[in-house]
Amino acid sequence: MNAGVSTESPLWKRVALGRDPRRTLWRVAVLVCIGLMLWRVTVPVRVSGVSMEPTLASGRIVVINRLAYLAGTPQRGDVVAIRWAGNRAWLLKRVVALPGERFGITGNTVRVDGRPVAEPWAQWGGEAWTAKEQTLEADEYLVIGDNRAMPQSEHEFGRVRRARILGKAWF
Repeated sequence: MNAGVSTESPLWKRVALGRDPRRTLWRVAVLVCIGLMLWRVTVPVRVSGVSMEPTLASGRIVVINRLAYLAGTPQRGDVVAIRWAGNRAWLLKRVVALPGERFGITGNTVRVDGRPVAEPWAQWGGEAWTAKEQTLEADEYLVIGDNRAMPQSEHEFGRVRRARILGKAWF
């Protein structure tokens, strides 16, 4: 007999692979797939600037769900990531008007199809904002940041085509 000779696997192998190496390999493959999916589907974005305050403070990290609008469309009130310039510059803005709607801004009130839009998230103050009435095309959305206390001239907002909306913000 082989006295003193162990047929048992080394400890590191038992810990790394477990009792059933096939099952462990399957678990690792599933975890890698989930990780890759999350890596491509969700994108962390650091908020830079004050245009979305008080909802999103500068420096905060927000996760963008790139599949949020795969089966649906952005809705009024959604905070969305928009491709602004190239693939690297993204803006976070709120959807205020939907395709085909007519909008205008007078006296710090956004009107859509002639009716004031309830915007509990908007922070108004300072000079009054104005925008002449216009109608969005079939694939356009009106997006504006929540901090309307900023001067209108310093705020990036306006019409955005659906193709430039990258996903919905999770926060």
